[in-house]
Amino acid sequence: MIITLSHISKSYPSKNILSDVSLTINEKEKVAIIGLNGSGKTTLLNIISKEITPDEGDVFYGGKISLKSLKQHAFENEELSVQDVFEQAMAKVVALEKQLTSLHQQVSLHPEDEKLLNKLSNLLHEFEDMGGYHIQSTMETMLTKMGFSKEVLSQSIHTFSQGQKTRLALASLLLSYPDVLILDEPTNHLDIEMIEWLEGFLITYPKTILFVSHDRRFIDKVATDIVEIEYEKATSFKGNYSSYQKAKLKMLEKMQSAYHRQQKDIERLEALIEKFRYKRSKAAFAQSKIKYLERMDRIEAPSKGSKNIKFSFNPYIKGGKEVLILSDLSIGYDQSIQTLDLTLRRGQRVAVLGKNGVGKSTLLKNYCGRDSFLRRRVHLWSSNPLGLL
Repeated sequence: MIITLSHISKSYPSKNILSDVSLTINEKEKVAIIGLNGSGKTTLLNIISKEITPDEGDVFYGGKISLKSLKQHAFENEELSVQDVFEQAMAKVVALEKQLTSLHQQVSLHPEDEKLLNKLSNLLHEFEDMGGYHIQSTMETMLTKMGFSKEVLSQSIHTFSQGQKTRLALASLLLSYPDVLILDEPTNHLDIEMIEWLEGFLITYPKTILFVSHDRRFIDKVATDIVEIEYEKATSFKGNYSSYQKAKLKMLEKMQSAYHRQQKDIERLEALIEKFRYKRSKAAFAQSKIKYLERMDRIEAPSKGSKNIKFSFNPYIKGGKEVLILSDLSIGYDQSIQTLDLTLRRGQRVAVLGKNGVGKSTLLKNYCGRDSFLRRRVHLWSSNPLGLL
């Protein structure tokens, strides 16, 4: 056990969020917290990370653990360089290096001390896992995986965009190597390659992770446990999201079966009461059944869960076969980011992929008229307008 929540409740003036929630989180578990928007996922993370306090209940932590979240890793001083921020994040590695130096000296004086040798072995393993032997290259690798070049190490934080700052904050958090890593939507501002790298990093992370994500594939890859927040309660499931779905279905089936059995029992007892309550010889029997029903723990009808939302869009005017034709297109702002030729036909569903900064959003904004193309030779679409969320 590394974290225990005991009878936690939290509410706001307009809504109850969590009610009598009890959970146990063990070492090395990778726990995905899932639920509908507004169900209390972020609130639960904030309680665990000590950013807010519950109205009722307690949170217990197993020993002196380091616990960090992405919010807590925001940059207090944006005048610092990326190198400065990363070195601060890796202060634990530097401290561990000093501890190893001292321990090496003790072992040299007492080479047969098994306790010292075991401690040294454990610390060396931890030091290696944290990239201690290659601090500079570890920082540069982290930058590369987050879509930066190593040259930005000397650059001040305030010179980056908000999305870039978010990625740098995530990199800094991962470099700090806490005992409990707390992530709220960690894939925001990451492209596909970055997400795949992050999945691999978190899968091999040898400590505890708590995270919220709406990316089912990401949860399936990373999670070893699921905590579902629903109707102010929290329920734990072993396994990833796919395992959770199967277990949830079985649980609902059992609850439905138990509910129907109890309802039949209640109907039977009520029929007996109604039959015998006015007969003197059976009055005591009827009264005992009434008291039995009053004491019965009633099983609530299980919810069928949230229904999938379905949309159906029927065009007012049917467009042509070729919905959009672009030729010799150049997109960008001060200078061209991308050039391309493209034809979209009615019924196609096109995903625009690419690394951050290559022009995906700019391309979509150009399509919808929010920004102007730098250059185009042919620009034609059907009578149906394009929309951008």
